[in-house]
Amino acid sequence: MITKLSTIPLQCQPGEVFEYGMSTDVLGRILEVISGMELDRLIACRVTQPLGMHATGFRMMGQDGAGLALPFRGAPSALFDYDNDNPPRWHSGGAGLLSTAGDYARFCQMLLNRGVLDGVRLLSRKSVDLMLDDHLPPGTGYGSSTKGLGINAPLPEMGQGHGLAVGVRTSQGLSPVPGSLGDFYWGGALGTYFWADPREQLSAILMLQENDLATRVRYRALLRNVVYGALED
Repeated sequence: MITKLSTIPLQCQPGEVFEYGMSTDVLGRILEVISGMELDRLIACRVTQPLGMHATGFRMMGQDGAGLALPFRGAPSALFDYDNDNPPRWHSGGAGLLSTAGDYARFCQMLLNRGVLDGVRLLSRKSVDLMLDDHLPPGTGYGSSTKGLGINAPLPEMGQGHGLAVGVRTSQGLSPVPGSLGDFYWGGALGTYFWADPREQLSAILMLQENDLATRVRYRALLRNVVYGALED
């Protein structure tokens, strides 16, 4: 994949435009080269095993009889077909991990704890600070795919920016959904969504499989409103 990407002209000058693309997939390959390990083993050794995320991996991990979530009858099939008898051999930095809401929550809590969970430090606290800062300078342009991300779009007019792999809230009063300064978020290819709020010490995870963009946005916004509306002092 990297060899093919290297033959394609860049869409824009580096540093001038934020656009949704293959960046995280490229990072996955860089990690393989630096570590000398294939990505599935690297993630298991450095992330999921230390954090006790035993149901997370590029192939389904049988936990308490849990199986693969399937789309509703008549609904479009998943973006990535998965056959447990023939799991994928190519591991992408940007997609393909199977997980559960519980495992996902452990990863979010590690970030809320600034890099540590249950006595295991995965990241330094300053690495997490850097990750959750806005890295988009004033004057950045935004591509058409980015603007189509809805409430996830890291646009200044929505009071949002982008850190290292996550969107971050930079201003109050501009986003159409409730939250706190410094909350961070992102969504998955078929509608999954999470955000974490360091100020409120909460995280929320939506395990959704939905192709329609408007439906995804509606449920993501609804979840934000329901969660913040339920907070009590």
